[in-house]
Amino acid sequence: MFLQLRDLSQHLVPVVGVLAFIVAVTSVILIWQARRQAVYEGKIKAELVSRVASEQTLRAFQTTELALQRLGYLLEHGPPLPENDEGFAREMQAAIRDLPHIRAIHVVAPDGFIIHATTFPHSTRIRVSDRDYFVAQLKSTPEGRGTGVYIGQPIRSRGWEGWFIPVSRRINRRDTGFSGVIVAAIEPKYFEDLFRDLNLESGDALALFNTDGNLIARFPKSPGLIGRSWSQLRLPSGGNQLSPTHAGLRLGQSLENKPVVISYRRLATYPVIAAVLLGQRELLAHWRQVALEWGVSSVALIVLMLAFAVVLQRRRQERQTAEARALAIQRFETVGHTTSGIAHDFNNVLAVVAASLRLLRNGKPPDQVLPAAEQALERGQRLTSQLLGFARRHSLEIKPHDIDQLVVALQPMLKQAAGPKCTVSYRLNSSGTRCHADQAQFDAAMLNLVVNAAQAMDRGSIEIITEPVMLDRRSKTALKPGRYVSVKVKDDGCGIPADALGRVFEAFYTTKKESGTGLGLAQVYTFMHYVHGDVRIESQVGVGTTVELLFPCA
Repeated sequence: MFLQLRDLSQHLVPVVGVLAFIVAVTSVILIWQARRQAVYEGKIKAELVSRVASEQTLRAFQTTELALQRLGYLLEHGPPLPENDEGFAREMQAAIRDLPHIRAIHVVAPDGFIIHATTFPHSTRIRVSDRDYFVAQLKSTPEGRGTGVYIGQPIRSRGWEGWFIPVSRRINRRDTGFSGVIVAAIEPKYFEDLFRDLNLESGDALALFNTDGNLIARFPKSPGLIGRSWSQLRLPSGGNQLSPTHAGLRLGQSLENKPVVISYRRLATYPVIAAVLLGQRELLAHWRQVALEWGVSSVALIVLMLAFAVVLQRRRQERQTAEARALAIQRFETVGHTTSGIAHDFNNVLAVVAASLRLLRNGKPPDQVLPAAEQALERGQRLTSQLLGFARRHSLEIKPHDIDQLVVALQPMLKQAAGPKCTVSYRLNSSGTRCHADQAQFDAAMLNLVVNAAQAMDRGSIEIITEPVMLDRRSKTALKPGRYVSVKVKDDGCGIPADALGRVFEAFYTTKKESGTGLGLAQVYTFMHYVHGDVRIESQVGVGTTVELLFPCA
């Protein structure tokens, strides 16, 4: 025995060694590809977030510019106003009423003193001639920089507590030339709240820079970084020479010198750049976990392959013998199930023929009875063809069918199957929707359900209902969400006890004792799952039973 094990080990060890090498190389390749995919997905996320952030920020500056243009037009083309004019104060308040990002608007006279302010009287007669936004507009010409807006660095207000981002516009009257500056004070906190709603991960950041190279707003909030240069980000600079559509994506270092994925874009014609910085450590956290798990699994797999090579070879023959025995048993069981199923279907066909013969014997006209018998015989022929196809390993003929048409064609057989004591009514509302089905199996399933319903009551009614349904994730079924056609067979018979309802689809299980084979609903269940549909049943003792077939739409 020892020599046999050793010989097997000599043959298996080289093979296991090659497999172990393949597993190791495959693991390295997959881990490397997973990292590339994680970085790629991070870049896509950064681009999407930067696009959303830039669009939302752009709207804030655009609405601010529109407000400044409207108020500036009143100052440039209207009559000269006295200081702190009440009418103009109302215009300023109306301009910012629906703009939550603007804290205040004030007008600075040519001498540098504030003469109009929405925060009156706290901000008037304050000198701001040293502010960069005033100096920039004072030095500009009407045809130059002053025709647009100037966005400065965040500064601390002299009229109230806190910081603000100045957005200014030059005022030029035809009669006096430079007539001052109108300034909107934008809350830096507005951008912080705006960026917070984007649900960034820990280690990520969103920031606004001016094209002169300074940070003007950031989330998470970091006051110590406001005003710092962005040179370490190695993003393009160049003042207002940057293209209005300038954007980029790259790997780099954050303001805290951490590795990040950077996506940036300029806000149209404004001298502002929005940048998204996603921490690489956070982006690769899931990848590191997957890589660790994959590596550990690969090592464990290699060790197990080497350790159990000999044991696997010894067990191989025993397993093959057991599998051959199990296959033989399974074949016998399959033959038994197939034979029982065929007997059950032929029994339904013979039941229709027998009913037709009884009607003929009772004097019914042949033109009312023979069509049902002929359809039963035709179905028996289809069943025989299906059996021959199964013997030749042919698959069922699954193709799109109009369910309503199938039911209409089957009505004479269903009436005969129900018998003279039961009435069959129809509500066909699938509106021509086509579904995947095999006609022979569909006919067998409907006959099974009608026969079962008829046997559940001495006298009563059977109703067949078709209608399109839309299933979602909340539907009580294992089917995928989508469009289906529902076929219901509803009776008012004796019903099925609750303790037996969960077993009705089991093969050979029946509630009819000796009169039942236990194959009818089992065949229906198998057929519906073969066409990727489902079957559901509801029943209440003394009330009746409803069986619903769900066919996927073609």
